[in-house]
Amino acid sequence: AQAGCTGIFFGIETGSQRLQTVINKKLDLSESWQRIEAADRHGIQTTVALIAGFPEETVDDLRDTIHFFIDSLRYDRAEPQMSLLAPLAATPVYDQHKHQLVFDQIYSDISHQSWQQDPVEIEMIKTYPDIFPNFYAIPTTLLDRSYVKEVIDFVTYLATWFRWLPVAVLQDSGDLLKVFERWQRWRVERKASATDEDTGWTPYYSHRRFHNEFLEFVETCYVPGMATAPAVILAIAQTENAPAREQRKPVAQETNRLDDTVVPYKL
Repeated sequence: AQAGCTGIFFGIETGSQRLQTVINKKLDLSESWQRIEAADRHGIQTTVALIAGFPEETVDDLRDTIHFFIDSLRYDRAEPQMSLLAPLAATPVYDQHKHQLVFDQIYSDISHQSWQQDPVEIEMIKTYPDIFPNFYAIPTTLLDRSYVKEVIDFVTYLATWFRWLPVAVLQDSGDLLKVFERWQRWRVERKASATDEDTGWTPYYSHRRFHNEFLEFVETCYVPGMATAPAVILAIAQTENAPAREQRKPVAQETNRLDDTVVPYKL
């Protein structure tokens, strides 16, 4: 910090100490926390990067990783990111598993695909797998990849829409995967409302509808049925949903183009 460093990218990869050994990363995660905390304390912005979907990953490994992700939100200058494992060309994980790759169209944002490919593109990807390995997947033997992908989307957008609510829910519940699975059931059981927004072409978790429905889930399901400290969780949920007083001021009344001066940021 004294030398002028303003940002550090921490490639933690997995929050599971067991998996750290399996993937040959071998970080001491307790030491990793010390580094993240020290950077935050000295005013250095950090990215805490994690990956899920390793072929050897268990549900306990996945739980440890998403807990590491959410725990990093406790530090104001830390921004966690989480991605699905992608076999990028010429990487060790690709070389090790290149004969086992599958094309399941569950994509990782590591490889920067668009949200949809048209039939011509899909046929090209299938015809030349050695050129487009990043569109393929390494099979997970113990976890369903669609489940892993939805868990990643769930925690990623929790951290996008909120800050302290997911931290509080993790500390209150002790098991965010259990909360996620209850959330999934709640969505199935929930009756549609006339005020529900149409997400259109926007993926559900990145749409504000997820923000609104997660708050509804916390207030109507988690607090009365799961919370050990219901008053605390409810207070944090209401606080995170409250509009900031006198902070949201228009920076442009009208514009025909978007740039950094008119994009709305949460202050």
